[in-house]
Amino acid sequence: MKFFSQTMRAAAKIHHLMFLLQKNADTLLTTELSLSFMQALILKIVSHHPNMSQKDLAMCTKFTAGGVSRQVELLREKGLLTRKERKDNRREHILSITVKGKQEMEKAFTLLDTNLKTVFSVLNTKESTQ
Repeated sequence: MKFFSQTMRAAAKIHHLMFLLQKNADTLLTTELSLSFMQALILKIVSHHPNMSQKDLAMCTKFTAGGVSRQVELLREKGLLTRKERKDNRREHILSITVKGKQEMEKAFTLLDTNLKTVFSVLNTKESTQ
């Protein structure tokens, strides 16, 4: 494929790399923990922002409201998140991570960190910095 500029070529390569890294992370987490990469990200965000609303989570992640809702429900069914109605607005749901959710999130990001170190070990120091 021919690009108009070096910048477009670099952007295409970065996009492809992001896709491969996300696919790799998703496969690893699904195989090892029965958790998707999106679910791990949701757990991480909610752990750092207790009592976050689903609406704010969707805005923060740039995922659709429906996508967030489906993932939150799956995480709730696994006992990793809790969801409560806000008292002043019953249509808004507040999320909290459970102890089990925090443990699974820590396992997920430890696995991802180990995996990424292996993936990037083929790069020299200059390449890693770039």
